[in-house]
Amino acid sequence: MHPDGIYLADVVDVYREGLGRFLGAYVATLRRTFPNVYVFSGDPEGISEDRDTFVLVSSQRPLDIQDLGSRLGDRSHQGTLFAWAQGDELGGEMETVLARGRGVILTDDYAPIDNLLAPVFALE
Repeated sequence: MHPDGIYLADVVDVYREGLGRFLGAYVATLRRTFPNVYVFSGDPEGISEDRDTFVLVSSQRPLDIQDLGSRLGDRSHQGTLFAWAQGDELGGEMETVLARGRGVILTDDYAPIDNLLAPVFALE
């Protein structure tokens, strides 16, 4: 990946107490490679307690996230930035996001996605 590149991923999970395990594991995995990780909820009103699609944005360099979507030339977006890491600085709900992942790091040899998401589908 180019040093100025950005890695984007969509993750479906539920962010509430006792859940959010897949989201947390995915973010922890990204933090192993990218010093800068930003987590957006798909809900423009903030973090939803229901199933949500989260957009994860990762990069080698910090991104200018101030006034995102409202600057001249920016495309509008819906969603809420609620957790971020820029180097060693954690902001918003990042500590909680990482804690919900319970220290799981996803690898080619270990990716228990079905186990991490089972509680989400049990809500149906």
